[in-house]
Amino acid sequence: MLDILFSHNDAVKETVGNLYGLPIRRMSVRELDVNRQTMTLELIEAKLEGLQAEILPGEAVSEEDMVIRRATTAEAIGPAFYEYTAPADALRTSIAEARVASKAGAMVSWRPDGKTGRDEEFALVHQEEGQ
Repeated sequence: MLDILFSHNDAVKETVGNLYGLPIRRMSVRELDVNRQTMTLELIEAKLEGLQAEILPGEAVSEEDMVIRRATTAEAIGPAFYEYTAPADALRTSIAEARVASKAGAMVSWRPDGKTGRDEEFALVHQEEGQ
């Protein structure tokens, strides 16, 4: 029944014995339950009131638990992070052609846009400088 995270000083009562010279104190189970419920309600109210802290640039708020955290790169950049642009020095090929080029020693980016499916998949074979 003892939970140090929710026991308060007001729930600790008189000494009822000792163990190797250390006092054993009685605790009020009812007061522990009341304190636990009070703290739970305070947490709920704090979430409903919203954040009291200022959100700085590069920070985001977690929707689940209202924790302020650093923003990810995708969140900081926004929708432009997900837009795909092919490099100028790369040749767009099928996956089968890219496997052949990869075995020949070429650098290959597999499915650079992240899309999968028979009609959507492609690879980029990067050209070395001077070719």
